[in-house]
Amino acid sequence: MRKVVVLLLLLVFVLVGCAEPAKQGATLTASSGNFLLYYPEGHKDAAMDVLDALIDNYARITVNLRPDRIGLITVRLYPRLRDFHRAIGRPNLPNWAVGVAWGDSEIRMVSPKNPGPVHNYQALITVAVHELAHVLTKRIGPFTPPHIAWLWESIALYEARQFSKPENLRFLGTGNHLRFTSVTDTLRNPEIYQIGYTIMEYLVEHHGYEAVRELVLHGGDIQQVLGMSADEFYAAWYAFAKAKYRP
Repeated sequence: MRKVVVLLLLLVFVLVGCAEPAKQGATLTASSGNFLLYYPEGHKDAAMDVLDALIDNYARITVNLRPDRIGLITVRLYPRLRDFHRAIGRPNLPNWAVGVAWGDSEIRMVSPKNPGPVHNYQALITVAVHELAHVLTKRIGPFTPPHIAWLWESIALYEARQFSKPENLRFLGTGNHLRFTSVTDTLRNPEIYQIGYTIMEYLVEHHGYEAVRELVLHGGDIQQVLGMSADEFYAAWYAFAKAKYRP
């Protein structure tokens, strides 16, 4: 049984940083432990599923990443894809962009009830866990560390268990693929979402979570943390992924 408190707010939720927010009607809230969740009217079931997923995964990810800071995480669900994009000030984002870690204490995402044309209901539940991993990554160390796209996405994909099936990794037969350590913009290089899970899997199995934390704290400096060049790291990961997943 979900132990949540549901309150009807009499004020319309005002989106910070959105010049012309969509009118969403009354906003409801649900809270439990480390989370305070805002969701639009008519989306209660989806909101409770998101909250359950966050609660179920919080302890595991916290143990893995060992963030230095804890505290309440606010979650805001938006009824439609366009509402979410406008709320974060990015109205022209592609349809597959459905969630974001907003600072180190807030998750903003599309409600699973209306996931858009790319994703489905369950995928949006997983997105909530993905963004939770981002929030907890931002809490490693006394200050938010610099964002390193390939590293942060790999962590979030792994912790959310967003594993790409081996048959989708066809590049393993050719060795011809994105040099992920140079990725700074995931919108232009979405391929990182195909391989990020295996990058993190390699790091955890061969270097451990402490090395992952050190990479976060040192801005993804592979040479300093792992004692290898970016090319050596890429080759080691590639050999690992090819041996484990090549069809």
